[in-house]
Amino acid sequence: MEIGSGSCMEELHAACRDYFFSAPERRSKMMDQKGLVVKGIETPFAILLEEDLRRRKAAKEAAAKKRQKKMAKKAIAEAERAVNRVPWTREARKEANRLVRKAERLARETGIVLSLSLEEYYKDLLKREAAFKAKAEKARKKAEMKACIRRLREATPKNRPFEALLRGH
Repeated sequence: MEIGSGSCMEELHAACRDYFFSAPERRSKMMDQKGLVVKGIETPFAILLEEDLRRRKAAKEAAAKKRQKKMAKKAIAEAERAVNRVPWTREARKEANRLVRKAERLARETGIVLSLSLEEYYKDLLKREAAFKAKAEKARKKAEMKACIRRLREATPKNRPFEALLRGH
């Protein structure tokens, strides 16, 4: 029987089915009977099994990568449309920002290059977010300081002014 012939493949699948759906104690007997491994030496049948599994795994990975690339291209096109939308409302801007972030992530994962306009928009979006975070942090620190001063004022006796305590008098 030739390796790779149709009947060999059918026999391979039948042997695999028998092997994987049987009890563990029967497996070692079946391995010897079917000729997959005899006394630790691999037969062409075992090599064929490995090749078949490797080929299937590679095909599955290639299909997943192809699907991801297709999805990335779709997301980039959608982000491009969202950025170029004319009525620029707050909701439209939020949606465009979300789509651009998604498109950038998918493009980075798949290796697809973003268009120049999307790249610029994404960089600008990152700058705006960084500025917003810095502003929020500054406001938080200021509020913290005010709360601290308020607690100090409340803790000082009425006959000694708070400012005099700060000066050290």
